[in-house]
Amino acid sequence: MMGGHYLNSSKLGAGKIDVLFWGVGQFGNWGLLNHRAGAIAVEGGYQFPVRFNVWLRTGYFRSSGDGNAVDDRHTTFFQTLPTPRVYARFPFFNLMNNEDLFAQLRLKPHKRLSLRSDVRYLRLSNPRDLWYTGGGAFQEKTFGYGGRPSGGKKELGTLFDLSLDYNLTANTILGFYASHVRGGRVAGNVYPQNGPHPSANLFYLELTQRF
Repeated sequence: MMGGHYLNSSKLGAGKIDVLFWGVGQFGNWGLLNHRAGAIAVEGGYQFPVRFNVWLRTGYFRSSGDGNAVDDRHTTFFQTLPTPRVYARFPFFNLMNNEDLFAQLRLKPHKRLSLRSDVRYLRLSNPRDLWYTGGGAFQEKTFGYGGRPSGGKKELGTLFDLSLDYNLTANTILGFYASHVRGGRVAGNVYPQNGPHPSANLFYLELTQRF
């Protein structure tokens, strides 16, 4: 695997602009198949010099999928990160065969309080590949990943979420997260009993102690 990234933050007007470019290529063997896969990400944002520290960001991620199950190549990008929660806070998707177009708003109304809201439009990169879920190759029997047939569809769904993090102390954080997904045609194919656009919700409250 080979990859690289570029990060930059600089002043623009009275605020700050930031950009990120990331890319990786994977080469090798997948069992008896030749493995050739890759992924790219482009992101940018602007921090406004106003009250609440308003920070707007947007970006696009795409990883390769495999549309031919009978040739001698495997082209699904293989996710090596141990968890999808870093970027998929409602982890019904991961980095494999995925397109992710997002907009994000971050606010800091108080020095102890941080707010974040995302809107993500998710699709499969290749509709002839699977809808992949799972957090990593850590389970001996299941390998840690699962795949569901897409039915030849691309649209996975649209995610809306909101999180709140409050620093009780310098090392103790109270977090709340709420999200809603309007499922697309892929989810409708897998769960036809719930209609063409099945929905899902996730809520959690957590306490994090740093040492």
